[in-house]
Amino acid sequence: MREMAGRTRPAVGALLFFGLAVALASPLAWPAALEVVALAIVLGYAPGALIAPILAPRSGAAGRTLFALATAPFLAGGAAAVLLALGVPPPNAARGVLWAVAVASLVASLWPPTPVAAADREREGATPWVAAGMWTSVVAALLLGNPWLVPRSDGWFHAAVTLQIAERGAPPEDPYFAGLRLLYFWGYHAWSMIWIAISPRLSVWAPLVVLNLSGAMAVILGVCLLARRLGAGPRGMVAAAAVATLGYSPFAWVLIVGRAFMGTVTGFGEMRRLVTLGVNPVMQAMSM
Repeated sequence: MREMAGRTRPAVGALLFFGLAVALASPLAWPAALEVVALAIVLGYAPGALIAPILAPRSGAAGRTLFALATAPFLAGGAAAVLLALGVPPPNAARGVLWAVAVASLVASLWPPTPVAAADREREGATPWVAAGMWTSVVAALLLGNPWLVPRSDGWFHAAVTLQIAERGAPPEDPYFAGLRLLYFWGYHAWSMIWIAISPRLSVWAPLVVLNLSGAMAVILGVCLLARRLGAGPRGMVAAAAVATLGYSPFAWVLIVGRAFMGTVTGFGEMRRLVTLGVNPVMQAMSM
């Protein structure tokens, strides 16, 4: 019975990926929020989740999720970049990626990999999920709670490159220098392009925010699982996650508090300024 359940779960997940990919590739009207969720699953999770049982068969749920989040953008964005480099128009390249995910999902649903017994899988516990969920929630609150935060720093640059690829294909121009070819890797932007080419009504910030959130979760899952591999228990994994998120110049955090008591802007106003204006003011304050 357990073996049958193990064979059923991958098939159900693959069928879900197949249905979402086909629906996104077809000219259907989606509510924007559902479309963002569907694109996040199909482009940011599904490609990696389909190969995780093959390349990481003994990993637990957290390990497979980490594998999926880390490899899915590379697989989908890499395929899109190859098609763009061959001269395929962006809308066709985007739909080609979706159909490729659909075909791979259908194959995985018909011929799921042999499941690994639960006793043979790595025991991860709940700590990686809790730590990753907390950090991802903090990042989500910052990004979604302040609409002006995302364009700051170099966010506008990545948005401009994504829109260029979605509208004109590759290679993109340098947003700093009109008419000059961009001398910068653009695979990340090819992945984001798929979203805009499939649904031009979506904000260009949607894929950029989603990738930041999936990256935040993947990083902390990876840190916790690495700590566990090195022999740490739950407390050790929490400590590793704390160091990963707060360990940049640890004593410099005192300067952040100190700035709230001195200077032209003080109190909560200074803390709000540092939190809502992007990473540059925070890094400048911590490097005093």
